Amino acid sequence: MVLRNKLLTRRGLYLIHPWPAFFYLIIALVLTMCSVNPLLILSSLIAASLFDGIKSFAKYLPWLLLVIVITTIGNMIISHNGMHVLFYVNDNRITIEAALYGVVFGLMFSAAFLWCDIMHRIISGEKLTYMFGSFAPNLGLIIAMTLHYIPLLRQRYKAA
Repeated sequence: MVLRNKLLTRRGLYLIHPWPAFFYLIIALVLTMCSVNPLLILSSLIAASLFDGIKSFAKYLPWLLLVIVITTIGNMIISHNGMHVLFYVNDNRITIEAALYGVVFGLMFSAAFLWCDIMHRIISGEKLTYMFGSFAPNLGLIIAMTLHYIPLLRQRYKAA
């Protein structure tokens, strides 16, 4: 009964064959990482955040905002290119363009993190072993073992 209820609540990419789900998630991740168009990155972030609902997204929101703020501040400190100067710090220009570019890269990192989290939840270690077991068994085993240790290390961290 528990398995039946679990299968009824999971739909979409959880139930299809692993290869189409894997390719879909890889394409979404590559498009997100290779684009500098803010609208495409924002739509990718929205699509990734709505994948499992707002409650699932809400637990990551503080960390995603932290990533966006850190990349924005880091880009403003490192990059001094731009025409519109906000202010000067030790004879270094802080520009609007650097701030906006930092926000776009922060959104890109956040969307990529969400897509990787979705991939981790959908493509389990058993599915990876099944997918890569026929033509690259060593690679499949290494990936499955690596993914096995992530929850184990989380449990040890929470216990400590």
